[in-house]
Amino acid sequence: MPKTCRRGEHADRGGILPKNIDTSWQPTAYSGTNTQLDDESLPRPTQMDARSKRRLDRVPLSRSERMARIRKIDTKPELVVRELLHALGFRFRLHRRDLPGNPDIVFPSRKKVILVHGCFWHRHSCPWGKKVPTANPDYWVPKLRRNQDRDAQNLSRLHALGWTTLTLWECELGNSDVVAARLIRFLEYCQPAASSNRTISD
Repeated sequence: MPKTCRRGEHADRGGILPKNIDTSWQPTAYSGTNTQLDDESLPRPTQMDARSKRRLDRVPLSRSERMARIRKIDTKPELVVRELLHALGFRFRLHRRDLPGNPDIVFPSRKKVILVHGCFWHRHSCPWGKKVPTANPDYWVPKLRRNQDRDAQNLSRLHALGWTTLTLWECELGNSDVVAARLIRFLEYCQPAASSNRTISD
């Protein structure tokens, strides 16, 4: 029988190490300087689980953060009108910064612009445009009124520069055939030079 180690005795005194002990490891001498861990020894960041993501999504945003998320260009109603114009064979420019109000869709050769307005933000006469938020009306009412005043000023300035305008409201875009007919009538209408500064309406 081989002699085994009693408690407190070393293996070099004739004891036998257990088979599950790794004897290949050798300690490294301390160099006296700070050593850096390699990348493999650093803990890896774990991906956020779905529950944590949902918890973060529920964190309420401030009013300024919510307002910043609202798209001012390339809105869904504007994209609908642009797709129709492409299908009808018209080509145009977008958001000309050298024109009052940066009009949504511009036809330089025809000197015409199309404004695509959201009913709520630009205060259309439809039911949705007449809604006023019940929370903090002292903020919303003046803000929406300023939007209306700015739209009127931009229209006047465009007309003074000789541009003809067409305003399309979000609530009017449900029937693509009707909208297409309005676009054709607006773009192919040749008004007399004396009345070139005008808004085309149906």
